[in-house]
Amino acid sequence: MTDSEGLAYCAAGQEGILYDRASQRLLVLNACARKIWELAGEGKDVPAIAEDLCRSYAGVQLTQAAQDVRACLAELARLGIATG
Repeated sequence: MTDSEGLAYCAAGQEGILYDRASQRLLVLNACARKIWELAGEGKDVPAIAEDLCRSYAGVQLTQAAQDVRACLAELARLGIATG
């Protein structure tokens, strides 16, 4: 479990759980969103995360992976959740 900037995070099986203390909101990340969250937290940029997703999920094209990464990060930002 990690705890920073008012967020608590823990892995739960293949999913991730985020708790935002300020809004008292609990978010469950699916396996893909969990991987994006963790890699963004390590400071990796969209192209690097997209490449990792392509290695992890057979048949995923790099352009689609990059679009999905941007969409996931945008949704987290919209929810007020910082990724790193």
